[in-house]
Amino acid sequence: MCICAADGYARSEAVCVIFLQKARDAKRVYAKLVHAKTNNDGFKEEGIAFPSQVLQACLMEKLYEECCINPTSVDFIEAHATGTKVSLLILERYIMV
Repeated sequence: MCICAADGYARSEAVCVIFLQKARDAKRVYAKLVHAKTNNDGFKEEGIAFPSQVLQACLMEKLYEECCINPTSVDFIEAHATGTKVSLLILERYIMV
């Protein structure tokens, strides 16, 4: 799947919420949250639209190591990119492959 046809981005803020409940108390289970991790490149000359390939790879490697899950067994990943061609190529390279 190629998502590299991006032609711009929009600056925005978000509030993301995950409702967590013990499985034994739930009427039904739609998904199981195994692990969550985030990073931030901080300030750099290239600006916010150019994520660090090195830091993204490190993030994913640490995530799989910490939760002891084989990356090929993952069915769904919630991710974010800036919507620029370079950020989507990095996302595709380190998450979607």
